[in-house]
Amino acid sequence: MDTLTVGKVRKKAKTLYKVLAPPPRETISEWTDKHRYTDDGKYYVDTAAYQRGPMDALSDPMVEEVVMMTSAQIGKTEIILNMIGRYTHREPCHIMWLLPSLTMAKQVTKSRLEPMFDVTPALRGILADKRMRDGRNSLDFKKFPGGFLIMAGANSPVSLSSWPIRILLGDEIDRWGKLIKAEGDILMLARKRTTSYARNKKIFLVSTPTEKGESRIEPAYRETNQQQYWVPCPHCGGFQTLKFMNLKFEYDREAIKGLTEGADEAEEFEWKRKAIAEHIHAWFVCEHCGSVIEHDDKYDMVLSGEWRAKFPKIVKRQGFHIWQAYSPFVTWAETAAEFLYATGYPDRMRVFTNTVLGELFEEKGQRLEDAPLMERREQYPKKLPENIEVVTVGVDVQGDRLECEIIGWAADGENWSLDYRVLWGNTQLLETYEQLEYVWELEWKRQDGALLTVDALGIDVGYNPSEKGNTENVDSNVIYDWVESASKLQRVFAVKGSSTRVEGVVKWTRAGKRRLKLWLIDGEQVKDVVLKRLMIDPGNPGSSHFPLHYEKPYFMMLTAEEKKLKAARRVWIKVRERNEAVDTRQYAYASMLILKPKWGYIKRRIVEREVQEDPGEEGVVKEKKRLRVKKRLKMGRR
Repeated sequence: MDTLTVGKVRKKAKTLYKVLAPPPRETISEWTDKHRYTDDGKYYVDTAAYQRGPMDALSDPMVEEVVMMTSAQIGKTEIILNMIGRYTHREPCHIMWLLPSLTMAKQVTKSRLEPMFDVTPALRGILADKRMRDGRNSLDFKKFPGGFLIMAGANSPVSLSSWPIRILLGDEIDRWGKLIKAEGDILMLARKRTTSYARNKKIFLVSTPTEKGESRIEPAYRETNQQQYWVPCPHCGGFQTLKFMNLKFEYDREAIKGLTEGADEAEEFEWKRKAIAEHIHAWFVCEHCGSVIEHDDKYDMVLSGEWRAKFPKIVKRQGFHIWQAYSPFVTWAETAAEFLYATGYPDRMRVFTNTVLGELFEEKGQRLEDAPLMERREQYPKKLPENIEVVTVGVDVQGDRLECEIIGWAADGENWSLDYRVLWGNTQLLETYEQLEYVWELEWKRQDGALLTVDALGIDVGYNPSEKGNTENVDSNVIYDWVESASKLQRVFAVKGSSTRVEGVVKWTRAGKRRLKLWLIDGEQVKDVVLKRLMIDPGNPGSSHFPLHYEKPYFMMLTAEEKKLKAARRVWIKVRERNEAVDTRQYAYASMLILKPKWGYIKRRIVEREVQEDPGEEGVVKEKKRLRVKKRLKMGRR
């Protein structure tokens, strides 16, 4: 045997030894501190020291399942990435990362997973070359020596079939669907993939919670040892968990008001959050000594903290609950800003409870009653409040009539119903829709002298006469014909409820072959806003006002829907036959969203009346009316 051949044999032997040698006894957190890099440089677990507990539990051979119920901004995705990095490097095996959808899985692959393998030296070269088109390194499948990683979607039955899995990573499990048709619960199906590895499998379930009775993560957490993170007071040393009730803050009300004007939508608030937080001073109060704990103390407190279990005798199933107050990525002032933004809005408070507190949201009441709303009727003043900036109309189409409601909107969501009318006529005839032209002639005077007129009208084009038993032999596209004609002169929007979830609540598509925008609206999301805001007390942000002349039938229609569980999800369902007032309010709200108003910068025509004495006639005082026209209403493009 020549020297060259001996050298090859030795090289192969070393490679074989590396494969067969047991992995070093290091936990996931230890591996992370040694090897993990990000685009910003070396990754250190002590940056968010609470991450060490879940990672070490996942490294414990006695632990089979780890459940983490958290808020957002905690770094749970980084824990998953660290686990994948450690196992692909030290203990290659079959891994599945299961996200809510296959689309999301592919996005995470590109934005989070592949960059980790690219910038971490210990992982470089483990995956097959992406340029090789042999399927070993695609967006949803990664092959490496000794194992593979599947990036799966809970909405794809194929993702959960035929693969024996040792490491199951269930991400955002409260956002998965409930069932796969003809197969069963998704979480149960995913767990079955691990049955081949009864002795050394690992299941990691992580999510922000959702609503009581619908959450997956909360009952899974209750079956564990239920650990929470305890931190010492920097003054007395007493250990405690950070509770939202102990978070105190003070703020510059005027400065915040200026920044929150126009931040009606979540994405607008998000980029203003840090600016708002600059005007807030937030601190915690120690529950032992009552001392003030400043935000600057947080890092040292978290670094010195520890996980404590409610049921320490449970070992096989470890559970961890933590919320945003511990996060190094969000200040306490920003948390206070989010609370101020959510206060008074049930839909926003749901998001705050789930994604900031990391807790279940429990609905106070799913059923609206007509009597309390009737009692809130009021006599509107001759001049409307100054904070009404936009006026929109929602029109619901029935076989023999149009029902329309006109609503004035303020920047903070407070709204005033200005008029509700029923226009009779066959809705397959163009002349019926021509009755709507009256709305463009309506005017309301505001307390500051501004003249309010209708800014936009949204009409339902989803009416199907064949479904309603209308046998008139008339073109059912007449609604589109009218919208095409009317939209040349006014802001008239063709709106239709979408059968699927709509990102951003409203989005446009083409109305068939017509040169017309069709706006699809997410009825469930819109109803969550407009109906739940009816529960807000008058005068608060988001509250609704009704004029004194509205009668009981209107309020019966407005409260004709109730949120109930149907097909494993809560949806709005009619409990009374007539619900037109719900639909008109939906379309008026959607029209306001389509406009994208620049709150606080909308210019209106000002009508000022000056009383001047005419020297030409004794004792006669003439009223001189002066009109001053400002710039046209500034709105977003339709």
